[in-house]
Amino acid sequence: MHHKSITPDMKMAGLVHMNPLLLPVINRFGIRLGFGDRSIDEVCRDSDVNTAFFLEIVNAFSHEKYFPEKHLQEFDARMIINYLYATHQYYQEIKVPELQSLIKTLVETTGPEYKNTAELLNGFFKEYVTELNEHLHLEEQQTFPYVLWLQNFVEGKAEDSANPVSGKDYKIYHFVEEHSNLEDKLLDLKNIIIKYIPSPLNSNLCNKILEGLFQLETDLRDHAWIEDKVLVPKVRMMEKKLNSKKSKRHTSKGGQT
Repeated sequence: MHHKSITPDMKMAGLVHMNPLLLPVINRFGIRLGFGDRSIDEVCRDSDVNTAFFLEIVNAFSHEKYFPEKHLQEFDARMIINYLYATHQYYQEIKVPELQSLIKTLVETTGPEYKNTAELLNGFFKEYVTELNEHLHLEEQQTFPYVLWLQNFVEGKAEDSANPVSGKDYKIYHFVEEHSNLEDKLLDLKNIIIKYIPSPLNSNLCNKILEGLFQLETDLRDHAWIEDKVLVPKVRMMEKKLNSKKSKRHTSKGGQT
């Protein structure tokens, strides 16, 4: 892991050299290549990105022991949700199709003695993608709208009746439990290749699939970390405000202004 802390005056190009895995993360902010010699701060400002938020995310992604939750919780929930939405797009539109196409090629080019194992890998990956999509869908249909409504409600810009999960027994911790399940499935997928597909004809292709799975795992871990350590505590803080607002309203007969 990279131990040097990332600062606003560092060159954005230098950041990519330091950790190429950050490229999809940088793109998620709507920042495109062609940085020239501009600093991180300059590139962020030119792209209408909050530099402080960007730095917290890339530092968290680059250093396992970097824990900026406290800082990240100070940012507007909308900013965090936009980042997480962009992450979902990256999985569904780029990473997953990339892996699907590599695994399809593996199935088509594997000799008869390992055909079954390649088919097994393909079946497993399909199951994994179904679960991943269900998880992302749940977040987009319930978690994200709920958090955005909560932010608006706390700011006095939304009504209680507009709560998107109203009437459901929904708590923010429900969706946190799903992350470890998805991680276990990825481990199984990697093991099928590492332990059971020895065909030398496909070793380069297997390496590519493995690389892709490891990248997806790193990215998903970061995604889960932001949700569990940043979004959830922020939501809990807002839920406290929500409850105190509600109790104040009850004492004033819940009248509308």
